[in-house]
Amino acid sequence: MGYIITISILLLSSITNVCLGQNLPKKDLDEILKKIEHHSIIGLGEAEHFYTGYYRAKIDILKHLIQNESIDVIALEASINVTALLNKYINGDAMLDVPNTLIFLNEPYSLQKAGLYNCVEIVELIDWLKDYNTHHNKKIKLVGIDFQNYSIPLENLKNQATYRQREKI
Repeated sequence: MGYIITISILLLSSITNVCLGQNLPKKDLDEILKKIEHHSIIGLGEAEHFYTGYYRAKIDILKHLIQNESIDVIALEASINVTALLNKYINGDAMLDVPNTLIFLNEPYSLQKAGLYNCVEIVELIDWLKDYNTHHNKKIKLVGIDFQNYSIPLENLKNQATYRQREKI
């Protein structure tokens, strides 16, 4: 039994014979589901950032895996702190301006305003996850696996610091 499988979106096109600019057909999603059934960790990557087709393909795969109860945690190569806020949001524990929050997933990189995560496809995925969690007992969790975000912890520190301490931050 394998534990980890990585599905590179670049290789996905050779597995499924589909153009990545379109949605994946159900038969291709079912084939992916079959290939991962004995794995507990599935990695989705892409050949390049900012290509809408890759985002759509990954989101189609994620939704299919969630709907077939194959996954319950989505780990993003993104800020642990911001992803924790998004996780609270999709589980109904926080109100957020999702598009503005997504900007900080890329911090401290110059990509903050480039749209790596703060794009329409990811906003739609976050909203879909919130809706899914609202209507299902088995909740999906979002976790971040990047330690480089500094603004959220810094703001928390400032909010809890005394006036004198804030001057030093």
